[in-house]
Amino acid sequence: MLRQRGLAWLAVALLLLGVAVLLLSGLGSVPKVEAKSREIVVAPTSLAVSEPSGSAPFTIRLTSKPKAAVTIPLSISNSQCAVTLVQVVLDTANWSTGVTVTVSAADDLVADGTQTCMVQTGLSASTDPNYDNLDPADVTVTVLDDDTAGIIVSPTTLTVSKSIGWAQFTVRLTSQPTALLRLPLNSFRARLTAASSPTPYMAVARDESADR
Repeated sequence: MLRQRGLAWLAVALLLLGVAVLLLSGLGSVPKVEAKSREIVVAPTSLAVSEPSGSAPFTIRLTSKPKAAVTIPLSISNSQCAVTLVQVVLDTANWSTGVTVTVSAADDLVADGTQTCMVQTGLSASTDPNYDNLDPADVTVTVLDDDTAGIIVSPTTLTVSKSIGWAQFTVRLTSQPTALLRLPLNSFRARLTAASSPTPYMAVARDESADR
């Protein structure tokens, strides 16, 4: 009988010891707490738009909820593109969805080929120290040109009489020049009279009897 009671107490003691070990191991471990990421995400950071009016969007958002509004100023590096906003404000309501900014090409009428324009993000400003004075990524914008350099003469065939007949033709450019363009004119057995701008050139028939 005593032996049975001893075995019972031993079983209880072992059970209590196991419980104690489990409790001590639980107290000794510290639960892992993942640190929240605090970043300003700009996506995408590369865009392509085409003249004359092509556009494309990018979004700015936060990776965690801010304690106060976060303001991010925007600017452009040159006149090749334009943005719809001068600043982005992210707060407790829109921090995860972000704010969409639209970039559009500026039609400059100059045949200058493919150009690059940067949408520059300034340092963030916020009373939340976690999101104050951060420098988000800039956006590189490739602007595709729709202008070509060329000279158009129209019409290229005229008919005039010898005495007083005359006809006009026009010389124009296909794109805006970046400097003054001079175009010499020559004729065969005819005289070209250049009138003041914007009147087109006139081809005047030459009376050969005046040379005799």
